[in-house]
Amino acid sequence: MLKIIPFYAALVALFYVYLSARTIGVRRKAKISIGDGGDDEMLRAMHMHANFSQYTPIALILLANKMSHFYSGHCHFSYAQTAQLPESLIG
Repeated sequence: MLKIIPFYAALVALFYVYLSARTIGVRRKAKISIGDGGDDEMLRAMHMHANFSQYTPIALILLANKMSHFYSGHCHFSYAQTAQLPESLIG
């Protein structure tokens, strides 16, 4: 049923390792041990790594939740309702 979720989790884990290695490489190249050192490239690498680590877990949880509802036959919240959600929150 949810056998695809571990596959996606493995893919994003590999991408996370890539982002970590890239951040380490930028740190070594710029000789920065702590913080961003005022380097724009370092700042971008740090933010990419941080954003990915913050948003990926919730995305995987939401994907697993959506998949479990889809396969259980109790999907009451359709994609059309998802598109209308921001409009209903605004008023």
